Formats: sequence, structure tokens, C-alpha cells
Amino acid sequence: MTRQIFFLRNRIVENESEIILPEDISHHILRVLRLKRGDIIELRDESGRGWKAKISEILKKRVQALLIEEVFFNAESPLDIILFAALARSDLMDLVVRQATELGVKEVVIFPSKRSSYRLEGSKILEKVSRWEKIAREAVCQCRRRIPPKVHYIQTLREALAFLEERLASEEGIKIVATENSNNLLHGVKSKVDNVRKVVVAVGSEGGWPQEELSVFRDYGWYLIWLGPRILKYETAVVALLSLCQFIWGDMGSRQEGDKS
Repeated sequence: MTRQIFFLRNRIVENESEIILPEDISHHILRVLRLKRGDIIELRDESGRGWKAKISEILKKRVQALLIEEVFFNAESPLDIILFAALARSDLMDLVVRQATELGVKEVVIFPSKRSSYRLEGSKILEKVSRWEKIAREAVCQCRRRIPPKVHYIQTLREALAFLEERLASEEGIKIVATENSNNLLHGVKSKVDNVRKVVVAVGSEGGWPQEELSVFRDYGWYLIWLGPRILKYETAVVALLSLCQFIWGDMGSRQEGDKS
């Protein structure tokens, strides 16, 4: 039977043996999955811990779960990746957040590029960030990671770059932006910077980066790299660049001890 995993937004109290699950998770268990008393599920919490649990009681619209044993998993990437993503239409952003989570990204910084066809204002920002965080939590459960990536929305490219520079002030890492306007390949960056533990990757919205934005990236010390002769869609470029980084510097190029599950 497929393992059913649910993410709890609060920490499970130490030594707690039974918990009542939130109404939204209870609804999914009872009305969507049609699980019954005695069925086994897996729970995660915001601290990154997980438990094998059994549905012990069904209390009206809520499910009570008995914690059986703590579950340990080792799917977090040793490479600390931040995705710097230009805002695109809603369905693409949902897909990008999900795929980035599956590929081990630790943070997602979303901002409108000059060529972004969309903008977010006021309450829409909170609404969208909340949605992306929910998608990230679901993806974490699916791919057996422990902790969902943080999601940020920032109003302009320059503000996003300043935010990033503040975050990286005390940490070494490299910053890579994918563009058709470059002849540099990623393995050329590797030859210059081999031992890397933090990577920031930027992918532009449909239509690519305008020259003035590429100039801003250069001013901030980013490597401009080419992903090959084929024109990639936005969501494809995200997956390609993240996968290459994980292969070169992360855990997709060799299997780490304890990776089997």
C-alpha cells in the first residue's frame, strides 16, 4: 500500500503518544483517501521529525492518531540551493515550487522580472505565498524530505538581490543565472569553483532576461551560463539547472551512505 504522509504545521510535543489531527488533514484522510481506524499513516512536523502512526479514533470530523515510532529519513540535499525565480503565471509557479522542492531547494525567492506578465499586490502576495508554502509541504511529503523550503516574494529584482546579498553576507557560495546570452557552460564554473556547499540559481520568466537585468546580475557577481542550443520553457529550465547543480555539487552525481530507503 502506498505510504500516506501528512505534514503538521506545528511541532509534535515530546513524549506525546496520541494527537488529534487538524481538520484539513482529517478531511483528506476521511473523505478523500477513505482511510479507516487501524490504518497506518506517516506524520511530519515543522521541526523535520517524522512518526509512523495509526488511526486510533475517528471523532466526528477529526482523526486521532496513535504515534507508534519515530521515522528517520535522509533525503535532504547536502547542497544548500536557493532558487531565484522570476514570476510567471500561476500554474507555472505552482509547478516550479513543487519541482524545486523535489530537487532539494532550501529556499525559493520569487520576484517580478521586467518581462513577467504578472504582478502581485497587497493581500494577493500573502495568498500566493501561502499557496506556494502548502504546495512545498505536500511535495516534501511526496519526496521524503524533512523540511519544506522557505518561500519569499519580493517586489523588484534589485530588492530581491539586496535581500539575497544580506542572506549570503557571511556565507561562501556561487550565484548562477541561466541565459541564452552567454557562451559559458556550467562545467566551466565547476572548474573555477569545485568545492561548493551553497548555490543560488536564477531562471527568468518566459521570454528570458532583458539585457538591463543581465547587467544587474553581472554587477552583483553572478555567473551567466548557457543551457544548450535548444530553447527551454521556463519550468524546464528550472529543472535542468537545478538537476545539473545537484549532479555537479550535490547528491545526484553519487550515492551517499545511508541513501537507500
